[in-house]
Amino acid sequence: MITGAHAAGKKAFLTIGGAGTYSNFTAALSTSSTRLALVSALLAHIDTHYYDGIDVDYEPLHDADIPNLLSFLDAIKAARPQLVIAICSGQFNANSQSFYISQTNLAAIGQRVDIINLMTYGMAYNFSGWQSWHSSPLYGHGTTTPMDIEFDVSRCLSAGIAARKIGIGVGTFGCGFTGCTAPKQDFTAFVGADETFKYHVIVNNYLPNMTRVWDVTAKVPYLWSNTAVGSPAVNYLSYDDPESIAAKAQYIKTRGIGGMIMWHVAQQYFPAAPGDAKHPLLVAVQDTLL
Repeated sequence: MITGAHAAGKKAFLTIGGAGTYSNFTAALSTSSTRLALVSALLAHIDTHYYDGIDVDYEPLHDADIPNLLSFLDAIKAARPQLVIAICSGQFNANSQSFYISQTNLAAIGQRVDIINLMTYGMAYNFSGWQSWHSSPLYGHGTTTPMDIEFDVSRCLSAGIAARKIGIGVGTFGCGFTGCTAPKQDFTAFVGADETFKYHVIVNNYLPNMTRVWDVTAKVPYLWSNTAVGSPAVNYLSYDDPESIAAKAQYIKTRGIGGMIMWHVAQQYFPAAPGDAKHPLLVAVQDTLL
């Protein structure tokens, strides 16, 4: 994979962490000796396989974790000044500071990394007091739907992070609900998101049997049906598609931010389709952003 990426003039990053690794990550960074041991092992792996950078996916990230994280990032930079360092950040909840780190800590991270990728997908949840919402909306957050991309980007900019360092996220999956047919409605159940409503499943099983609507404020589509559709069954399904990717690409260009991440490419893959139709969301990124 790395050889192929380099042949195409692209960089390959080693990602560490991810969902479900919080306790191990926290333990690994808890002392100077364990941090330095991890840095040494990572750099040896990077050298062996010719990676161009490292992507630190420490999630969820709390203010209490920041001192050890900063020491870890400083150790990487001290050992390998030329290595490109990226970090993934979860969504910011406009209603609750407890959902994200302080501006001071966000700024401190921004000073140490080259890229901050905002995981701005899967923004619909079943938390108490929330209504149905979009998976990856550009705009439109409110009291009962407190997440959107513009809020996340604005927080980074207000922390002094350069726009060119910021990446926003596109999800190759949808968020499904029952008991509602549009965003900002009360619902019966939050059915699922990542790995449940993959883009290729949405296109094959849900799009033909539901009504598609474009949300002019959030700049994303959604599907609805009075009768629950599919397995698992939903009445409302929010997702990204080529039109919303084009809107995000325009947003990136207008705001002067650095780029886009996608989670994850396999969910938008159609193995039986011909040519570029095998991976329509990657083609949309190519056509509208690159």
